[in-house]
Amino acid sequence: MQAGMFTMVLLGKNENTQQSGDNSINVHAGGDVSICTGISYDDVKAIARDVFRSEYEKLTVQARETARDQVEGCFDRWLPCLPEEKFQRFKEPKVQFALHDIFSSYLASDADEDMEKILLNALKGCLDDESTQKNAVIRRAVQILPMLTKKHIDYLSFIYCFININYRDIGRHRIVEDLKYVTSSLYSKEFLQDDFIDILNYSGCLYYRSGLKKYLDFEQYIIIQNPHIFTYHITKKDISSIFGNDLPKAIDLFTPESQHTGQLVLKKMTQPHLTAELKIRGLERYDIEFFKFLSTACPREQVHTFLQEISPDLLQFVNAWNDSDQEYSWQVFTAIGTAIAIFNCKAKMENFENIKFRIN
Repeated sequence: MQAGMFTMVLLGKNENTQQSGDNSINVHAGGDVSICTGISYDDVKAIARDVFRSEYEKLTVQARETARDQVEGCFDRWLPCLPEEKFQRFKEPKVQFALHDIFSSYLASDADEDMEKILLNALKGCLDDESTQKNAVIRRAVQILPMLTKKHIDYLSFIYCFININYRDIGRHRIVEDLKYVTSSLYSKEFLQDDFIDILNYSGCLYYRSGLKKYLDFEQYIIIQNPHIFTYHITKKDISSIFGNDLPKAIDLFTPESQHTGQLVLKKMTQPHLTAELKIRGLERYDIEFFKFLSTACPREQVHTFLQEISPDLLQFVNAWNDSDQEYSWQVFTAIGTAIAIFNCKAKMENFENIKFRIN
């Protein structure tokens, strides 16, 4: 709905209105009130055309026409997807610089449809807030994209989904189904090729954390992220060795498995809930040691069954991840790698719109 029409509906049908300059409407309601409605689709298209005009001049006549048709066709498809309330931001220099980089990457990627969706999400990210730092990171991510294959981009998204997303308040079946969707959308056996992640290091999407693993082995990480879907071998002695004199504050996080075995069962709480519960009880200083204990108290067979339900291919990837020679688990996401991962997830998977790119 056009902004002007929306204003008129709010004010009622009987108001006298007339168009004014600078994309505003004058409403006569006992006096003139000028209501700004921002800039139009045509204004934004004109800005985009001007941003790339100098680049067209560097090309031969034939290439110039091809590039113009591709860029303008792309922008025509994008405009309906962009929030109209953000259109005025196209007047800002930093947004215009980002738009230039986005168009350049689009052409360098042979106008690929998948890349078009990723770049659209990058543009939405630039419009999302006014952070200069965030804008600069997105511009750099856009410039890097043509260096990467689709599989490299998918790898970033795949690892992001498994390592960086906490599932809240959902049961085992739902988590399995969600991760099946992630794996079928993103996973490739190319991830296992020698030197596959080197380009992600060279391009600035990942960096090697020398001498120290950023992540635990893959199974341990799965357990820590999803403590509520596994069962553990836990005794009161185990809990006492972690919490010491604070045992009375921690013991009701568990319930007896039976009166005879002496085994305890962790109450069904997600990782964020369990972390919050430890903080409420004043036990946050035990957080790391407690989750480390859970990762060793859960039988590995449970985790392997969980991963096999998602995809038989995952166990092969997990073995590679845990192999020190392959160095997957030493690789840390940069802000650029995170941006690319999220924009690709938005392009390839439904229900990802609520995940926002942020700089921590």
